[in-house]
Amino acid sequence: RDWITSPKANGYESLHITVMGPEGHWIEVQIRSKRMDEEAERGYAAHWRYKEDNSGNTALEEWVGKIREAIENQSSSAVEFVDQFKLQLFSEEIFAFTPQGKMLTLPKHATALDFAFEIHTDIGMSTLGAKVNGKLVPLSYEIQSGDQVQVLTSDNQHPRADWMNWVVTPKAKSSIRGFLREETRLAQERGKRKLTRMMLKAKSELNQSTTQKMLNFFSLKNPKELHEQFGSGRLSVEQFRAFVQEESGGFYQNLRRRFKPKPSSLKALKEITGRIVFGPDQVNLEHRLASCCHPIHGDAIFGFIEQDGIHVHRTDCLHTINLQGRFAEKVVLAQWASGENRGFNAVLRFSGMDSPGLILQVTSLISTEMSMDIRALHIDGAEGVFSGTISVQVLDRSQLTDLAQKLKAIKGIDRVEREFTKIV
Repeated sequence: RDWITSPKANGYESLHITVMGPEGHWIEVQIRSKRMDEEAERGYAAHWRYKEDNSGNTALEEWVGKIREAIENQSSSAVEFVDQFKLQLFSEEIFAFTPQGKMLTLPKHATALDFAFEIHTDIGMSTLGAKVNGKLVPLSYEIQSGDQVQVLTSDNQHPRADWMNWVVTPKAKSSIRGFLREETRLAQERGKRKLTRMMLKAKSELNQSTTQKMLNFFSLKNPKELHEQFGSGRLSVEQFRAFVQEESGGFYQNLRRRFKPKPSSLKALKEITGRIVFGPDQVNLEHRLASCCHPIHGDAIFGFIEQDGIHVHRTDCLHTINLQGRFAEKVVLAQWASGENRGFNAVLRFSGMDSPGLILQVTSLISTEMSMDIRALHIDGAEGVFSGTISVQVLDRSQLTDLAQKLKAIKGIDRVEREFTKIV
């Protein structure tokens, strides 16, 4: 390779050639002058021994200029700066050309965006796109040696956070990081001023207490993040109004925020248990029917706040009668909402004297006469007596009561009662 016509960025100059020697062994031959050899072996300090040779070598000045620029634009982390600088210092290099024929030296794996920053920081900051060998390429395109790169710019273009994933050179990284850091600072200032004005309009003030409430409401980590979200527009005035309404809404508004159904599950929730609403405003909250009492439409119910959500119980549920007195703050008003009823599962236990055709009468009553779906049927009989359970889908409590009365009217059945322990 010819490192004399195109020296490396660190000033290295030499001619490299690989030839085959005796017995088939490859031999690398390096040809350079005494001055080149001194610089290669001892570094740039040796260059000053030949300062008076008027050779016109500007590699040192260019290299020192790059070091100065990197230091001036370094990030807040000194360790990160050193790591990036070493990465560039010891990396392999490629050569690319501008449309005017100017050659630029870049580290291997450099992208079109790196090339733009190598031309000039202002060009890199406003880069809109790039053409490589006459074809449009993404900014993340990895440049190959010999490519001709044309940078397309726009006054309306500015660096974005994802640009950090598309550059490898310290110059580009530090420039983008500095711009983003400044943009974040300005957004935080705008956001704080905006929040202060909105709090005054809401007859409140921006202090530590209200700030912490907003952090909890918007699930943010610190005040700077809160200010930046409002300053950048990611949080809007409408969302601030929702926060104010939440704060003035009391207990049930907090429940609405905590247990609000997710959009993806709202439809399924309505189909399964959506006829239950909570609080004086009858809001729809994510909940589940308690497995201890299995309430159905028409039962008197209430909600109880557990760690995993709101559980809906019958008001006469033995499991929660004690809890209602001890943890009254966790009790939520609940009622069945009007509208279409898709049905509930309920279990009836019945027993009596066994007789031929009894099961046929039971199934005919439920399926034909009352047009109800039988989910499961289990019968145990011995020595002329039987007991069993039947799981049916009912619209409400009154329909279940009607079914129980008609079952009792069948000859041989002497006892019918609702079972709460399980749904088959």
